[in-house]
Amino acid sequence: MPSRSLPGSRMQPFPTERIACARLAAYIVASNIEASVMGSWSPGRTFYASADGPEKPIRPKDRSVLLALDNRRDYSVKRSGMPPKQQEFPTSHQGRSMHWVLLANGPLDLAPHIRTLIASADRVVGVDGGSRHLAPLSILPHLAVGDMDSIPGDLLASYRDAGVEMDLHPPKKDATDLELALELALERGATRISILGGTGGRLDHTLGNLFLLSRCLPAGIPACVMDEGQCVHLTDQPLTLTGSVGDTLSLLPATPEVSGVTLSGLEYPLHDATLTFGTSWGMSNVFTETTATVTLRSGRLFVFHLFRP
Repeated sequence: MPSRSLPGSRMQPFPTERIACARLAAYIVASNIEASVMGSWSPGRTFYASADGPEKPIRPKDRSVLLALDNRRDYSVKRSGMPPKQQEFPTSHQGRSMHWVLLANGPLDLAPHIRTLIASADRVVGVDGGSRHLAPLSILPHLAVGDMDSIPGDLLASYRDAGVEMDLHPPKKDATDLELALELALERGATRISILGGTGGRLDHTLGNLFLLSRCLPAGIPACVMDEGQCVHLTDQPLTLTGSVGDTLSLLPATPEVSGVTLSGLEYPLHDATLTFGTSWGMSNVFTETTATVTLRSGRLFVFHLFRP
């Protein structure tokens, strides 16, 4: 097999077997680092240190250590699973799962399940001013997207100093920063997308963000807009939701008609019903079990899952 040498190095080329040994050594070093630092490694490639002074994000200098930690984190997430509020997506995608979390610039309460969602993501994207939600968590995003007209200047400067990848756009454009981030996630192989900070601000932005979910339907990518109290899906396929007895489920047609609507696990079941746009028939149903199922034959349906306080 071909051998490798470091660029600009006078060392002799070394075989691939030694590369494998080096990676194993890096993994062991990473294990020791992970055990010695405070907390656990975040999805934004950040360490936490507090030995001398306040906690602040730092980065490993050795990329081998970084990759080893990335592999450890992926394994631990798959092994431990995720809380019920995050298990609302079909698992039909083949290959490695790639969960992208996009943080928009709307209001966001960093409730425990929101923090867990961010910590379990494979990619964390700060969408312009939405990056501010990561600052209290001392997390660096994998990627910052937008025209950067609403992100605090000192935060943007810290991202540049830390080498965060930037996808910059002019202020005058034909798409919102969130739509650009969503397109990028789809282009880079996301198999699941969660949008945070996409509700609670301007009503036009909230509605626009909800309808952006339609961009994921042709590719069959499960996506939702989520905040501390609810998770909103747009679906044209059967959907199973995991929650708690007493949670609320509301349905709103996104097309003139949605036919073949059948519900189970809810106080008010439906069987082969047709919901029409502009009516409120599907509002305020209630979970009677820990899972609820929504099936439909044609059309597109907004599914609102409101978590019981």
